[in-house]
Amino acid sequence: MHLSTALKLAKDIMSHFEAIDEAESFAKHMLACLTGIEVKRLFLHSDQALSDDEVQRYLTCVRRGLSGEPVSRIFHKRCFWRHEFYVNADVLDPRPDSEIIIEAAKEHVNDSSAAIRILDLGTGSGCLLITLLHEFKNAYGVGVDLSEKALKAAVRNTKSLKAYDRADFVCGHWGQTISGEFDVIVVNPPYIPSEEISNLSNNVKNFDPRLALDGGKDGLVCYREIAAFLRKLLRPSVGAAFFEVGAGQTPAVIRIFEAQGCCVKKVFKDLNGIDRCLKVQS
Repeated sequence: MHLSTALKLAKDIMSHFEAIDEAESFAKHMLACLTGIEVKRLFLHSDQALSDDEVQRYLTCVRRGLSGEPVSRIFHKRCFWRHEFYVNADVLDPRPDSEIIIEAAKEHVNDSSAAIRILDLGTGSGCLLITLLHEFKNAYGVGVDLSEKALKAAVRNTKSLKAYDRADFVCGHWGQTISGEFDVIVVNPPYIPSEEISNLSNNVKNFDPRLALDGGKDGLVCYREIAAFLRKLLRPSVGAAFFEVGAGQTPAVIRIFEAQGCCVKKVFKDLNGIDRCLKVQS
C-alpha cells in the first residue's frame, strides 16, 4: 500500500465519525508519526510504499482514533513551542492555547540572557518550564506536581530536551512546600467545573487525567489555593505569575487574587480573542 492510499483510506474511515477536515488532519498526523515524515512533506512522498507491518500499525492507530484517542496519546508525543514532548496518561496533553503563557513571560522579562528563577506549578509534562528554560538560557527552574507519574514524564522531557541540569522537580500540592522567591511563576491549573467534565469531547474527558481538568464545583478551587500563598513566592516588585484561565473566568479570578493582596496587571487573549492568561503581581 502506498502512503497516499493509506491516507485516503484513513480519511474515508474517520470522516464517518468526524468532520472531513478533522479526519484528514488526524490521518496526516498519524502517518507523520508512523513514518517520521513531516506533515507538510507527506505529499512529496505519496508514492512511498508502506510495509505490511506499517500498514497494520497504521490501521490499528485508525481504530484507536475512532474511539476519540488523540494522536499524541497513541504515539506518546506532542509538539509545543517548537519542541517535541513525551506525554503519558498522567499528564495533560499540551495545547497551543497554553503557548500564550510563554509569550507573556517573555514579554515580562524581555532579556533572554537573564538569570531568572522559574516556578511551574502543576508542571505535568514540563512543557511550560522546559520551554522557558530554552528561551532563557541562564534560567533555573522548579516544577511541582501532585502526581509522581507526571513528574517522571517531566524528568524524561528535561533529559531529551537538554534542560536536565537546570531543573528540579518536587512532588507536592502546588507550592505549599516550596521556599524562596521566583521571578516567573507559570500555572495551568485545572479549571473545568466538576459537573462540566462529562460534557467535554471524548478526546479530552477520556484521555486527559481528571486531576489536570477538575477545578472543583465552580472551576476556581485551584486559584483560591494558590492565591493564598502566591505573594511569598514572588520576588518583590519584579516577580510575576502567569495563570491560564478558562473562558469567562477572568472577573472571578481577578477578585480571588485581589482578595489576597495581588493585582492582575494584564490579560492576554488567545488566537480566538478569548481571555487565556492573566499576569499577576504582588
